[in-house]
Amino acid sequence: MHSTKRENHFKLSRAFLLVIAVIPSLGVELSVDKTCNNTDINDLCSKHETCDACIQAHWCCNFCYEKDYKGQKCNNVFARLSETENKCPEDMLEKNFDSNYTISKNKHFTGTTDFVDKDEIVQIRPQKFEIILRRGEAVNISFTYKPVANYPLELYFLGDLSSSMLPSLEYVKKLGHDLPDTLKTLSKNYKIAYGSFMDKPGMPFYFTDEENFRNPCFATTMGSCEMGYLFKHRLNFTGDTHEFDEKIQDSQVTANVDDLDGALEAILQILVCGKKIGWSENSRKIILLATDSLLHMAGDGILVGAVKRPTEECLLDDNGNHSQPFKYDYPSMEQIVTILRQKKVNIIFAVKTKKKMDYYEAMSRSLVKDYGFVGQLEEESTNILDLIKQGYNNFAEQVSFFVNLTNHEHLEVKFLADCDNTGYNETSTCYGVKNKEINFTAEIRLKDDTIMNDRYSDTIYIEEKNINETIEISISYVGNCKCQGGQKLGLNCSHGRERCGKCSCDSEWTGENCDKPCKGADLHRCRKEENGTISRICSRNGDCICGNCKCSYPYTGTYCEFKCPSIEGKICSGHGNCEDGKCFCRKEYEGESCSCSTATNNCDFDGAICSGQGKCICNQCKCEADFSGKYCELNKKNNTICEVYTSFLADTEKNETTRIKRHGIYDVLPVEKSSIEEIEGQPICEQVLFMGNYRCTHKFSYSKENTTILLPYTKYCTMTASFGGMIGGIITGVLTVLAGLLFIMIHKWRIHRQDQLEYKKFLENQGKFSDAFNPLYLSPITEYENPQSRKNYK
Repeated sequence: MHSTKRENHFKLSRAFLLVIAVIPSLGVELSVDKTCNNTDINDLCSKHETCDACIQAHWCCNFCYEKDYKGQKCNNVFARLSETENKCPEDMLEKNFDSNYTISKNKHFTGTTDFVDKDEIVQIRPQKFEIILRRGEAVNISFTYKPVANYPLELYFLGDLSSSMLPSLEYVKKLGHDLPDTLKTLSKNYKIAYGSFMDKPGMPFYFTDEENFRNPCFATTMGSCEMGYLFKHRLNFTGDTHEFDEKIQDSQVTANVDDLDGALEAILQILVCGKKIGWSENSRKIILLATDSLLHMAGDGILVGAVKRPTEECLLDDNGNHSQPFKYDYPSMEQIVTILRQKKVNIIFAVKTKKKMDYYEAMSRSLVKDYGFVGQLEEESTNILDLIKQGYNNFAEQVSFFVNLTNHEHLEVKFLADCDNTGYNETSTCYGVKNKEINFTAEIRLKDDTIMNDRYSDTIYIEEKNINETIEISISYVGNCKCQGGQKLGLNCSHGRERCGKCSCDSEWTGENCDKPCKGADLHRCRKEENGTISRICSRNGDCICGNCKCSYPYTGTYCEFKCPSIEGKICSGHGNCEDGKCFCRKEYEGESCSCSTATNNCDFDGAICSGQGKCICNQCKCEADFSGKYCELNKKNNTICEVYTSFLADTEKNETTRIKRHGIYDVLPVEKSSIEEIEGQPICEQVLFMGNYRCTHKFSYSKENTTILLPYTKYCTMTASFGGMIGGIITGVLTVLAGLLFIMIHKWRIHRQDQLEYKKFLENQGKFSDAFNPLYLSPITEYENPQSRKNYK
């Protein structure tokens, strides 16, 4: 059994409490835990007369239910270790405990890819905790998730065999060895099953005349196709891909009337017929829905006479056909998602058209959420293998935990996760998980307003969303006295029962023997009278029950007159108990509201509290004058932490083979990043390094994780001025020579071009004249024409 320091403390506390019941009878004195040896706590214990109230008041309070015991029945047992007169018999002492936990099951992670017994696959550890829980005090348990390689994969191929999917079916028939090869890249331990769907075979979804009913493609150019059906399961899960290929080859398309089909009905049967179709207990379960149609949902069944709400009964006959398509309505998407969550199954929606992609994406975002993945099929579904890979990686590379508290409304569970090894954040989900370990913490709390009644224990389970592994948490509550080992004292409790040496009365009854009915006059006992002034009933902060005030949150006191300090809705910050408006803090907290932690881990960066320039108060540094920062590392001139760690970056750049350095007891790990951001508001450091002919500017931040100091950094390098100037001069000279040569070449080309044009023009003009004609000759003859000669006389 694995034990932490906190567990050891818990075991010692339990053993110590057993011992102290016996020590007084021996007349032995010994030193005690100072956290319980406290006058205020002793006074707090002494106010309570019933066992339950005593135990709930503080973990140091213990109750003696021996009838003839003459001492204070509820007492801080540590305060009376030296008493020799008033001793409570050991078997009549109700012992108290602090909130704590032990690990009761912690198998090692599965380290092999060849699983002999798949029931023994371990990806989460520890597997079982036992918790002691007090009201108002949280218990934090830590666990780790580590994905195992080749975790079993089961893929159900659900095909839409409507006539419009014929090209896709023809392509799937050609996959041959491609499908098993693809599945092997995801997991060597895979199985595949196959089924197809259409719709409820009745009007108005099908034509029901004889010809069309037997052959839904009768009126189309396709000739013939398979008779209509709602869902056919064709192949149980198998690792034999040849058998899958044979079933695909035998498949035929069918047809119906509308564009909405019965895929949800098919999915429901795949989910609820787990044993019949061969789902395994431990596997990653995925349904691949390949379709180009929309979905019939709850309410549509009335059109075909199916009105009953679907049950979780398997309705497949021995041939794999849906046996009662007209009895039950289509399931709602809410019902499907609920069963997906219960069965830990994911869906890949492989959709053929963009318009219908929008429909499935909207549905996935609002309803299916993390249980669904939507991808678009290309023409003839040629990318279906890629969609299987994308969908599988989408599910396999995320881990998400939850607790079903439907029957445990008195509990609160909050998750924190260190998803990328940079520190814990409040989340239950991490993405991008591959082969690394992810650490989680679950904070479990009993709500402050919980009425204990007879609640002694509970069992809850932390579950992972997609795999069938859980963490069992057995909870024992401190607050209801069990009085184990005590003898019945023979009290006559007329309207109640004997508990821990007193009568516990039923509602509306009171008195030592529960024989007195509550009266209206008892209301007066719920009013505080002081200096002649009478208060309202229970100060208007609670209810009066048989003369006793039952206070509302967050009030306490005999008359509910005290308001308990609270922060963020938690009494005493969740770190203590409240009595009469005063907080009694757990040993690691202090202050009026128990909000001040006595730890120093947030003040200590590398061994020096607040860099020696401040004090750690409530686990935060209060800096001296002229200093600031989370660790008081900043002053007007510099950052002292930056100055210390600049040398580590320089060493890293000079010696790439040795990246981890030592600084005292800490490992220093510089990590180069593409960009750098401030961590928790801490400033970004900057340094300049000259490396050969380059000037490199480094920017880095700093954080601490256990005993490792992380230095994420970026660098930007430029050539130095001297080297850059020399290179610049050479380049300038070369460019000048090249520019001169280019100018000369261009000028010579222009002259050559002009000569060519002039010569071409000369040749063109020369061809226009004959040898007998001299273009320079002018004729001496002048001709004139009488303009009257142009008139036409009749």
